[in-house]
Order: sequence, then structure tokens, then C-alpha cells
Amino acid sequence: MISDSKIVHDVKEIFNKQKTDTEKYYYYGEIIILPEFRGKGLATKLYFAQDKVLKEWGFEHACILTVIRENDHPLRPKHYNSPDNIWKHLGFFQTGHKANFHWPTIQPDGSSNDASNTLELWSKKI
Repeated sequence: MISDSKIVHDVKEIFNKQKTDTEKYYYYGEIIILPEFRGKGLATKLYFAQDKVLKEWGFEHACILTVIRENDHPLRPKHYNSPDNIWKHLGFFQTGHKANFHWPTIQPDGSSNDASNTLELWSKKI
């Protein structure tokens, strides 16, 4: 949480409202596994390896943000599986804190416009 990036700054605001020390938290960005390599445990191995390094660096917690989409969102894939079970398997829990971020978002007609996206904060003890 010592980065100057916009998303980390906004996550710090969530923590500051809760009077939580952000210096003990590490914000995980995305790990994206290509479809042909999914289901082989690679993401789990990567997160656990990161956890080990973070512990060595003195961090006590890790956190992530996940995008919240309605079940009937027009761009949700037909056979979408929520990653919530993966986050729980990795030891994360939903904190109940949410934030809104703006970024260019693809619309159902294929166009893109700046839109507000709601994200939920997850955390875990390392």
C-alpha cells in the first residue's frame, strides 16, 4: 500500500476510514492466466509464492479488489463462474467495503465509455 498509483490511493482511503494501518497491507494486482493454462493450480502457486515473499518483507496482510457485476450484466460470459471461491481458497475474505473507480468500459454495443465500476475489497492475513 506504499505505491502512488491511483487505485492504491483510493484503497488507502477505505482503510483510513476504518482507521486501519495501510503500511502492513500489500495490494495484489491482477494475475491473469491464459485459458489454456487454467485449472492447473498456477494462480494458487503464484499467490502462495507471493505470500511467502511478502511475509519476508514484513507485510502482515494482503488485499485485492474485485469488480462487482450484476448477474444479468450484458457482457457477462454465458458460462461465467465467479472467482469468489478461488479467493476464499486463497484465504481472502470479503471485508464488506466497496469503492467506485472510473475506467473505459466496453458497452453492450461494443463501444467504450468512461464508466463507474463498483469494486469490493477482500483481505487476508499472511
